Amino acid sequence: MYEYFSGKLVQKRPDLAVIDVQGIGYKLRITSHTYESLPKIDSPVKLFTHLNVREDALELFGFATEEERAFFHELLLVSKIGPKAAANILSGGTPGDIQRMVLAEDVKSLSTLPGVGATTARRLVAELKSRLEKVDFSLSTNQPKLKISGLSASEAEAVMALEALGYSRTEAQSTIARLGLPADENTTTQEIIKKALQRGKT
Repeated sequence: MYEYFSGKLVQKRPDLAVIDVQGIGYKLRITSHTYESLPKIDSPVKLFTHLNVREDALELFGFATEEERAFFHELLLVSKIGPKAAANILSGGTPGDIQRMVLAEDVKSLSTLPGVGATTARRLVAELKSRLEKVDFSLSTNQPKLKISGLSASEAEAVMALEALGYSRTEAQSTIARLGLPADENTTTQEIIKKALQRGKT
């Protein structure tokens, strides 16, 4: 629903930021890494967002980079890890750091992350490793690069967007592949997503 908020930073603390957007103050839960990147109070700021819908409340989570938000979404796919737990985990390490721990099956290091014990660490390895093998969060750019053979950069980004909309990785890849887009077609990510949604899951 909300891609990002851009406005004036009016309050910040290690777990929270308040942004004034045209006279409306939005409270966002943040990670310690996002907190460290925030400017001084009353300065312009832009945070990428995730809206968590609960029966009794709406919660906004803010991230300094799209990379951090993307990894947050990966964590949400792990059983028994909700938005607050995912944000806490990301406060303990960068997406690249946590990815390396998972791929190395380093349960000991994962267990040192906030709110993660041995059981949760093993669950992170079991449920995340196969997905993180296809994504590179170690790059310095803001967006993780999907390692999906045969797909263009725009198609790979569309796969990630469809996953956020409830598609499995296989369903997203299959749907995009069946669109039959020419390899040299300069189609934007947004156009690919629109075409994929019109076609539906395959």
